[in-house]
Amino acid sequence: MSFSKQDLGRLKERFWKKVKKTPTCWLWIGAKRNRGYGDAWWNGRHFAAHRLSYSLLVGPIEEGMTIDHICRVTACVNPKHLRQMTMHDNARIGNRFSFRTACSKGHPYSIENTKITKAYGSRECRICKRAKDRLFHQHHKEKILARKREAWRKACGK
Repeated sequence: MSFSKQDLGRLKERFWKKVKKTPTCWLWIGAKRNRGYGDAWWNGRHFAAHRLSYSLLVGPIEEGMTIDHICRVTACVNPKHLRQMTMHDNARIGNRFSFRTACSKGHPYSIENTKITKAYGSRECRICKRAKDRLFHQHHKEKILARKREAWRKACGK
């Protein structure tokens, strides 16, 4: 995010009108996004308030990086509570279920029974995943077979 000097002054003035400083966090009291993150509007664009705060008070955010709330308060814009990190690390650290030792059905999160998803590093129970896949295939059996027959026909030139 880069702004002209004139814009920067007006932006900072507007930004601080929507911040309430408490002894710990600086809370965004303006508009909020779906999970409580502050939403700042400037020159026809939406900005995440915590990202804007980091850019204004700390410096530019590197390409491919996200901003993590160390305090775990999504409305906080205190730059001392914000840090840059990769999306993968942020998801792994912020996963509120990471302390669990078993899935919701009671299957243990062991090495053999746990799959780590590539996108966000979250855990998935292999037993539950297989059961879910089996159920899906049972409900969509005819559709799946029809697609396979059609693919076979195309491959054979019929």
